[in-house]
Amino acid sequence: MSDTYTTPPKDTSEKGLALDSPPLESHECGPYDCVETAPMPTRYRVIAILMILQFYTGITFAEHILSPLKTELKKKLHIDNAQYGVIASATSVVNTVLPIVGGAMMDRWGGAKVAVGSSFMIVLGSLLAAVATLHASYDLLIVGEILIGFGSTVGEVCQYKLYPHYVAGTRMATVYGMSVGWSRLVQMVAKLAAVPMTNIQHHWGWAFWISFMVSVYSFVFVIAYFIFERSLPKEWRPSRQVKVGGTWLETSGVGSVLQLPKFFWILVATQMCQHGAYRVYSLNTTDIQVKTRGTSQQTAGYKSSVQAVIPIVLAPVAGAFFDRFGHRMTFVSITAVLHIIVFVLIGLTKVNAIAPIIISSFAYTTNLLPWFVSLPILVDGEDLIGTAFGVFQAFANSGGLVMTVAAGALQDVTPHQSYNYVIYLIIAVKVLDVFLGPFYIWLDRMWLNGSLQVSEAKRVAILREAKDEGETLKGLEKSRWATITCGGLYIACTACGITLYVVYALGSST
Repeated sequence: MSDTYTTPPKDTSEKGLALDSPPLESHECGPYDCVETAPMPTRYRVIAILMILQFYTGITFAEHILSPLKTELKKKLHIDNAQYGVIASATSVVNTVLPIVGGAMMDRWGGAKVAVGSSFMIVLGSLLAAVATLHASYDLLIVGEILIGFGSTVGEVCQYKLYPHYVAGTRMATVYGMSVGWSRLVQMVAKLAAVPMTNIQHHWGWAFWISFMVSVYSFVFVIAYFIFERSLPKEWRPSRQVKVGGTWLETSGVGSVLQLPKFFWILVATQMCQHGAYRVYSLNTTDIQVKTRGTSQQTAGYKSSVQAVIPIVLAPVAGAFFDRFGHRMTFVSITAVLHIIVFVLIGLTKVNAIAPIIISSFAYTTNLLPWFVSLPILVDGEDLIGTAFGVFQAFANSGGLVMTVAAGALQDVTPHQSYNYVIYLIIAVKVLDVFLGPFYIWLDRMWLNGSLQVSEAKRVAILREAKDEGETLKGLEKSRWATITCGGLYIACTACGITLYVVYALGSST
């Protein structure tokens, strides 16, 4: 499209999905309260959102066939629990660092180009993982999972970077909820189909071959979106700032990490191991049922998939709730309490597993959604969204890597390889999370005038009032001590996680 494209006249009949967004300048406000000076037609917004929604389908499917297949993988590859933990956490190894670079590059160069590269890596990794099943090769399977990791989290961050551009205003949390709901649907299908797929033509590797096909499906949508975005007038494309010259940090955009505010750093650092605790539970749900209740692998896989059913519907509803009523941080504690109940019931009792799994489905709904809808608020600007989500994912993956490998090693030293010690560990982590909710609420009142706990309309009003008075909310200010302290914690945790990973990965060869 020519650079001389004339801005279309404002169409009051088509306001897109941002139905009540105020007409603010797009580079002087956060992504929630911005709209384009020339509104994009609704049909273009919907087309873009539906394509972006498919970006992460392939990696979601690939990650969630591993849990139901834990017993099968241990049997076919002749590995122990720690070595299974190496496979399960392989995608997290490279994603302890890569999301930061990828997110910053999205802010500097745009999300579409980065999405193409990350999606290609997922396809390549899925292919190698599938080939590994033909030769029962543990090492090749790890290589495939690591390559998947090169693209997985960066691909997810691409979604969160692009959504705000097409749905600015009061519907953002609802769209994030739709994204979470779709992800849960794919997870349910993956878990339900994983074990039956191993019986196709009497070859257990078919689960990985079908995963490869799903990755190709996602790649097609990434390419389609790239072409679609390039076909839009420049006024309607996602913004990006390409800086020519300067240092590598300035050109790549990685230096933008230092621009993130102090509240953001405190939040991602204190949540580092929380996502890892849930990951440990999710990866072992099927095997816990097999060991503690004598359930067959296939039946346990079916039951485990139930936890994804309720979030398919509730996630968009929860997103709409956050838009309308707020209380984002309140759900941090509520979700943690639900997780503790689930961990106790499924790991330390022998009640029918379907009971804790159904309870976990409610916690599953709000496990990540409060963070997805809060991070753009904490950075107050579209230019840092990719960086913010990249750092958030890097911290989460670092904590997840430590928790996953450590849990596998802990189970191996537990008498009869039971899950008791693992359950004690993840309960302790979630007890801390119960108290983090009130802590965040207190900080929110002190530093953001309650922005995280109010409705979207009130949040926009708080931000406007602060800007009208020429003030910057304290939580949005940069802090050297917060950056150094939290950054140091991340480096230490990442080094620990990678060390554990290498030790147990090398142990597989001895």
